[in-house]
Amino acid sequence: MKENQLKYLQKIGDFIGLDYEESALKFWLFEHHLAGGNQGLITQIKISQGIPLTNFDTREYYEKEFKRMFSEDTNIFEDYRWREELSRRTLFVFDLVNGEDNERYGYERD
Repeated sequence: MKENQLKYLQKIGDFIGLDYEESALKFWLFEHHLAGGNQGLITQIKISQGIPLTNFDTREYYEKEFKRMFSEDTNIFEDYRWREELSRRTLFVFDLVNGEDNERYGYERD
């Protein structure tokens, strides 16, 4: 997984004209100025910067994952909760609509 992250970071950097170092994958090493975006990542950045969080259903999960990533010195965040939380029907419909695209990113079709 880490190799994929490095590959895509390089690809994105090439596209926008930036040369990213591997340390860019460890978001908690840098100060961020939050404006909007993926709430999961924003939550992780807030945790890393000590910014207070509001209460929400998955807060404990994100806090646990950040502690794991930090203690293991890894930048790998893999969220597989969908395997237990989504019904077979939902997974089937997702595969019908997005399975081909998802497969191109290295995910096995359902």
